[in-house]
Amino acid sequence: MKGSIRLKIFRTSALAILSTIALVGIPALSPAQDGQEALFNALVEPGETMRLSVGVFPDGTGGTMRNLLDSEGNLMRLEIPGLVRLRTPRIDLDCEYLLFEPESNQLVARGNVLVTQEQVRATGQELVYNLETGAVVVTGAPEVLQQSEESSAEFTGMETLRINPGEEGRMQVLMTGGERIVGLMSGMAANGGDTTTGSAPSGGMSGLGDDVRITTRPKGSEPAHVLLNMAEQGEFELFRAEGNVLLESTQMNLRSDQFEYNGIDQSIEALYNVFIRQDRVTAEAGRMVYDLVKDEITLTVDPEIREERGPGTVARIFDIASYVITRNPDGSVTTESFAYPNKDSQMVYESVETTTPSTNNGPVDDEPREIHLDDGESLNNL
Repeated sequence: MKGSIRLKIFRTSALAILSTIALVGIPALSPAQDGQEALFNALVEPGETMRLSVGVFPDGTGGTMRNLLDSEGNLMRLEIPGLVRLRTPRIDLDCEYLLFEPESNQLVARGNVLVTQEQVRATGQELVYNLETGAVVVTGAPEVLQQSEESSAEFTGMETLRINPGEEGRMQVLMTGGERIVGLMSGMAANGGDTTTGSAPSGGMSGLGDDVRITTRPKGSEPAHVLLNMAEQGEFELFRAEGNVLLESTQMNLRSDQFEYNGIDQSIEALYNVFIRQDRVTAEAGRMVYDLVKDEITLTVDPEIREERGPGTVARIFDIASYVITRNPDGSVTTESFAYPNKDSQMVYESVETTTPSTNNGPVDDEPREIHLDDGESLNNL
């Protein structure tokens, strides 16, 4: 046993502060105190402090602790119905019901759950906290918000949210299921990062404009998946989405089956059924790589391109090995197409009705072609 606990009890008409717990040496405990000590020993290290408060519900119920002991007096279960507020050095938790079972080494919270770890804040209706690994699983319409001084990212729509702590303040967030997982990221444009030192930009997904929206829907029978790796200050080191992925930003519109943003080297890779719209170019391909530092997009794997080339004229380019779009410092755009060895590329000019100029921030309505890589084809060689 790491130590004993001291209870400080305060009561008002609205809130019963049941305990503020710290490691001190005092005599034997009552069963209720013993349950709190077991919870304390599971959540914090010697010398640290845990604060646990429980308030009554508006109807006057709750605000109590219930302990279940075995025949030898060992705690089997601690239940706390009420307006629970738990504060520890690693996690802050608010809920309406708290359950602790030492044998499972898990903490279960239910009812209007709010949990905060580092710069990540999540809500839902049920939470399971693994006391050994520090992993948190939230269900019941979970939502998650990551916020730093320069940017924020909010995700909604998933069925299950999992937060895994890592080394040196890093954190992994995994979102799965639901009809669509929507990520809204703001304040990204000013965060350039330091590519010379290999550090990620200061928060969020920089290089895509101030506001970025990424929607991930299921693809066939496969549920949507979104994975987010963050560094200590909330920087996005990795963002990966799998399903029917749609990105909307002021820089570009993109749809693909897989999408990955690398915050260390400042690049984006999209795979399978890629559909992109940027400036006056609309393209489809099997793979896209976007170098955000150079502001250069490279399309490979059977790319087909439509370029608007003046009023009423569109150039359709196909049977090419790759196509490159570069945005220059003066705002102009350069495009290049590269033919296959020993094969002529094709370019067809079409007369079209002139409409409003192309923009990058509207929805992508056209359905992309089904483009798949050969089973034995290596992505590294594309």
